[in-house]
Amino acid sequence: MTIAFLPSIDIADYTAEGAGLSPKQLSYFRNVYTVLTPSSIEDAFTYLQQTVGLYETCFNVTALGSSEDIVSLLDSGAAQVFVSQQQLQELEKVDNVDQSRLVLSADHKTATSIDLGAQKRPLHLAKVEDAQAQQDLLSKRKEEDGPVYVTVDALDGESAMLLHTIGAIPILPARTLTVDADAEPDLVSAADVLMVNAKSDRPDGLYTTLVTDERGIALGLVYSNEESVAESLKTGRGVYWSRKRGLWRKGETTGDIQELVSVAYDCDADCLNFTVRQKGRGWLLLNIEDRMSADCFQDSVTWQQLHVLDLTVDFRSYSRPSKHEKSPHQKGHTLQDYSTTQNCSMRRSRRKLVNYAMRRRKITLHSRLLMCFTLP
Repeated sequence: MTIAFLPSIDIADYTAEGAGLSPKQLSYFRNVYTVLTPSSIEDAFTYLQQTVGLYETCFNVTALGSSEDIVSLLDSGAAQVFVSQQQLQELEKVDNVDQSRLVLSADHKTATSIDLGAQKRPLHLAKVEDAQAQQDLLSKRKEEDGPVYVTVDALDGESAMLLHTIGAIPILPARTLTVDADAEPDLVSAADVLMVNAKSDRPDGLYTTLVTDERGIALGLVYSNEESVAESLKTGRGVYWSRKRGLWRKGETTGDIQELVSVAYDCDADCLNFTVRQKGRGWLLLNIEDRMSADCFQDSVTWQQLHVLDLTVDFRSYSRPSKHEKSPHQKGHTLQDYSTTQNCSMRRSRRKLVNYAMRRRKITLHSRLLMCFTLP
């Protein structure tokens, strides 16, 4: 998933009430950034224990003197650490440190002594005075070199949007961001920053949106636009855009709402992923004695007939003879014979893969039927 921006927090007071994003709202974006000092290192370990599963935290550790503390942070769950050139050289000598989790940090004073354009790793540019001036550096980097995070002095909404357009990831103080631009017009709209680089290949400009639960199971495929994303972040619920009805607050009429967990988009920024907690009876009313489906891909007949399909796939695999033996058909064996046999040693691993994929709902019933009748 692509990181749109990094909200920066102070782990000492990020839970305090006030302007900006609340801890719950921060979790919608998953990734956060904070700066550590030698006096706050112990607080960082406590913070990681308290926020496991909520945030992917990037720590700026350039003020720390011990590489052991940095390694301990990584072992405790830090997503990435932003390090100085000297710290990077030390950590490159440490065994079992994932180099992709080390971000080289440089400000306008130290950047002149480092060939940033030659660095094939994630970069952090700190205390940048002019966002536009970084375009030359970014133009020299390839996508596989890793992202470039930028902290700009006195960053406003316009500078944040500019950084996005030139390919950088802005680091924005969480206290300057809002999910309700109407109520807090002086703050930067988090929805606008999130969506500035989103792409759509549809004539109507809508964004394809995959809705999943926290296990990664697909619940449904819908559409979004800037208005629906902003409303979803504002309300903390699954809100989408219906091509027929406009703004669609999922579950508003049935009560089967969705609690928003996070919003992100894919590596091409042309598909949104909403992670939600489905409440109530499920995603979709099937109109069969008011029975609800856990997701919109489910079909009442599908799950009733899975045991028949399993036998069919097994039998097709079992029926494939070796080079010098007769097939079960030639021996007079039938599907019924096979279904009662205790000898399953002939089952193929392909059948297991099909069953696993079906259980994970990665393929449809029609795809499975096609596999049944096309097995060699």
